[in-house]
Amino acid sequence: MKQLFRTLGWGLLVVGSSLAWAQDDITEVTFWGAFFNPDEVATLEQITENFNAQNPDINVTFELVPGSETEITRLMTAVAAGTGPDIYYLDRFTAAERAEAGLLTDLAPLIEAETGVSVSDLRDQYLDFAWDEVSYDGGIWAFPFDTDTRALYYRRDILEEAGVDLSLFDPANGPMDLETFQSVAFSLNETDESGAYTRVGNLPWTDQGWHVTWGLAYGGAFAEGSCNVTPTDEGVVDAFEFLYDWSEAMEPQRATAFEQTYIPRGLPPQQHPFLSGRMPMTITGDFFLGTITEYAPDLDYGVTYIPSATGEPFSWSGGFSLAVPSGADSPEAAYRFIRYATGPEGQRIWSGSTGRLPTSRA
Repeated sequence: MKQLFRTLGWGLLVVGSSLAWAQDDITEVTFWGAFFNPDEVATLEQITENFNAQNPDINVTFELVPGSETEITRLMTAVAAGTGPDIYYLDRFTAAERAEAGLLTDLAPLIEAETGVSVSDLRDQYLDFAWDEVSYDGGIWAFPFDTDTRALYYRRDILEEAGVDLSLFDPANGPMDLETFQSVAFSLNETDESGAYTRVGNLPWTDQGWHVTWGLAYGGAFAEGSCNVTPTDEGVVDAFEFLYDWSEAMEPQRATAFEQTYIPRGLPPQQHPFLSGRMPMTITGDFFLGTITEYAPDLDYGVTYIPSATGEPFSWSGGFSLAVPSGADSPEAAYRFIRYATGPEGQRIWSGSTGRLPTSRA
């Protein structure tokens, strides 16, 4: 009996040693991301789990870090201390700036080291503008992960009840002109006995109604070439005058009071004024589809072109990317994950679950 236990003991020791060796052979990869809703977090975790299952020599751990979409203070501190992550979820339009600041690893050498792959091959696999955003000074600083596009969302039920002609919103008729858009919006405004707005058709400077949106609506250009800013461009000036005049017509203090009451900072997504009916028209992106699905799946709404001063349909897009910060412990393993997550399988999981648009042509 003693011999049996002695034999079992040696066997367990050998097995334990083998397991320890196998565990040591796994490359640990840390993936940081911020600015997600719960559905997006769950989807990124699913992508991570699928990759780990297919790549037993790598273990990627996704960590949700505090911050907004462009807040990188924690990343900068970690990179400076040599404790940064291996993968970072990066707002793509900041890629060149972060690369110039020395925060990112050039992925071009890793691309060229991959068998049968070149930078030009990969470029052809992604939307042109998305790949251009991560290319800078001869380097590739991230891989495009997703993109988005802005549009006008409208509440069919509220507009019909107010007697608005819904054919104005039919994409087949092209974008609505700005005068008609303002007229429709003002016809939906409601106030209480004190004169405070309880519903507004739209506040064009809220949600995704940024200066970029209205500058493009007037055919404006914000820059010439890569660096020359054009603040006096006629279309840009017209856009700011449009916003100023709208605010004046609604009286700025009353409009601000509505914002502070119904669109305060930190508002839970389920209380968005479009969902509550407080603002039955809003300009937002495809990322809002997930909010509707989650909190108002039976909402009677439509999506159409952003109103335009030129009569031409337009939109604008941004999106995120996956980058390897400088000084990452495991850049090769991180690169393998990035190739998976931004490739066809990872993109299908992400887009299929969140409704966000992919950048992979496949």
